[in-house]
Amino acid sequence: MALNISKGCFFDPENSLSTKETKILMVLSILSCVLAIIGNGIILFVVYKKESFQNTSNFFLCSLAVADLLMGLIGNPIRTVFLGINLWTSNRNSLTKFNDFLACQLLVATAFNLCAVSVDRLVAVKWPLRYPTIMTSKTTLRIIKLIWLSSFGFGIPMLIFNDGKNACIYWLFISLLTLVCPLLVILYCYTAILKIAQQKQKYVVPQIYMSSFPSASKETNKYRKNRKAVATFLMILTVFVVCFVPNAVCSVLCVIPYQKCPAFAQTLVNKWEWYIFLLLATSFVNPLLYGLRNRQFRTAFFSLVSKI
Repeated sequence: MALNISKGCFFDPENSLSTKETKILMVLSILSCVLAIIGNGIILFVVYKKESFQNTSNFFLCSLAVADLLMGLIGNPIRTVFLGINLWTSNRNSLTKFNDFLACQLLVATAFNLCAVSVDRLVAVKWPLRYPTIMTSKTTLRIIKLIWLSSFGFGIPMLIFNDGKNACIYWLFISLLTLVCPLLVILYCYTAILKIAQQKQKYVVPQIYMSSFPSASKETNKYRKNRKAVATFLMILTVFVVCFVPNAVCSVLCVIPYQKCPAFAQTLVNKWEWYIFLLLATSFVNPLLYGLRNRQFRTAFFSLVSKI
């Protein structure tokens, strides 16, 4: 999709990359697809096979894994084919419309699922006793259905737009929606989780001086868990910003009505294909951050594999 709705910055996917860059990007995209299929496949396989993993929290994780798996199976491969045999065209045809529809639909599904996972973890930490009554199976399934129905709803306009200008403006909207909403939710939820963890630690730390050594050991373990929670939050936030922000910046640059696009801005826009790659790369990074870093998931997976 060539983006040029003003006299300013212009993105032409047919000529934005050199032959060498195209080949490198294709190899990385194929590797990304393989890793996304393997990582998300493991998540779904473990939850399907292990009854103890079939809980509401993991249902949200599975919904995220399905979105990322579809990105690895369909969305990213189609874009790689477009890149490899140069199917891009300035006119919106059925192929480009379908590609844009998939990009929007799966991107929105991933972003909303990230929000759901974050909120679910906050509820579990803030109201541990009420969690089973708040996040019931019915409530969880309703939220997941709403996420997927809304993702299709956000994707449909890309099938309707015949004008590249409208498609470009709508892609800007989708880019900002999938950046701002999850970012705010992740920041709020994980900041609240860390505050709750710190409050609990402050409450029990004085007890160390009135207890035996084993209790102090337990506190050390709690401190380590809190430190791991901080590290996880920072990783999630860093990966999200690195993967989502560059695409959103380019989307904004292409709609600013410059009289003449600044050199630095045009340089950024010319590398947009790389930023799209980063955006799609979340499909293999998410299962690592949200699932496979969990020792229980890894142990369960190796246990299942050993029985095959």
